[in-house]
Amino acid sequence: YISLVLVLFASFVYAAGDDRPLVETDATALVRVLESLGCDDCTLWLNGSRVCSDDAGFALECTAGRVRKLILYPSLVMQSELRHHFLATELALLDALEHISLHDLGLEGTMPKSIFAPLKSLRELRVELNPQLSGTLPSQLGLLTSLTTLVLSGNAFSGDMPVELMQLTQLTALAVHGNRLTGSVV
Repeated sequence: YISLVLVLFASFVYAAGDDRPLVETDATALVRVLESLGCDDCTLWLNGSRVCSDDAGFALECTAGRVRKLILYPSLVMQSELRHHFLATELALLDALEHISLHDLGLEGTMPKSIFAPLKSLRELRVELNPQLSGTLPSQLGLLTSLTTLVLSGNAFSGDMPVELMQLTQLTALAVHGNRLTGSVV
């Protein structure tokens, strides 16, 4: 059943900004992201043959059949039984992502290290208002060398700011207020 859904999803999913269907790896990863949020039948999230509706609890922007921007809204959580974790495995599969927004999703636990290596194109990372998301900030954030915006406000991160953030030479906006972080980024 899951395989059939994935095939149908990959065949018919189009997203805002592009007339081409999503490549199979991105369609599969997107289904996994939605399933990890508790979506039992991901085809219900489709708005006709497009997945760009705010009503679905998420928004996408794509070019050349690749997901470039993914925004998950709190309404998605309210419509599903969120399995509280960071979605690292699923998001790392969307390796063409340039923008991720995980705002007020009730995420718990720690920010995993494994997500960062594949996301070389990421320019904007917003993980905010998830007060159960805790632990130290991973030094692997420094691998995101294309990052221009990093917003980690309103979580429960603690400890020192990783010195690896100094490797983010393109960074123009950094917001980490509402955490228990120490140290500074010069």
